[in-house]
Amino acid sequence: MLPWLGEQLTQFWGPFRLFNSYLFLASIGAAMAALSTWFALPRLWDRLPHDQGRVYAVDAEKAKGKPVGAGLIFVSVFAIVALLVMPFDWRVVGVVGCIVLSMLEGYLDDRSHGWGEYRLGALDLGVSLLGAVTLCQFQDYVIWLPLFKTPFTISPWLFIPLATAVLWVMINATNCTDGVDGLSASLSILAFIYLGGILYGVATLRRWR
Repeated sequence: MLPWLGEQLTQFWGPFRLFNSYLFLASIGAAMAALSTWFALPRLWDRLPHDQGRVYAVDAEKAKGKPVGAGLIFVSVFAIVALLVMPFDWRVVGVVGCIVLSMLEGYLDDRSHGWGEYRLGALDLGVSLLGAVTLCQFQDYVIWLPLFKTPFTISPWLFIPLATAVLWVMINATNCTDGVDGLSASLSILAFIYLGGILYGVATLRRWR
């Protein structure tokens, strides 16, 4: 949305060209998502499901009654902001949709007080497969690896199972760290900051060539 507005409005006022700057869009998007989540969470968490206690968890009794499934709030905020600040692309819409599906799976699991590990694992696998297909769209996929100058082109029949496995492991790795307060969020924030910086640098170098 904002990149499209930038293209339409720059001719009337120069500063609107900022809406076509990835660095500006990433910064304003992060700020909008953070402020919206900060505003919405304390006003909505009373409507979320509540922890019923977890078997073998440390201080499980103390956790009883605490709100869970907060992803319903901040992932929804993320999805809206992402579609607002990113250039429109059906592939982006599909990826954001997969993230929302993964969030709904976790929310419904919290609300029902447990779907079971095998059922959740199968649903995670299905979302991962859908995400992999969305990324490559059954076409050859070009990837760039650090320390390699030449990008690699991968057949969709190789990319889809590999990407599905990577996404499935990432979902479960996030679930494993989610029980440690702040660890999942902290790791994700650091990963996105460094990944964003690296990709921005790579894109800048390619433009200079």
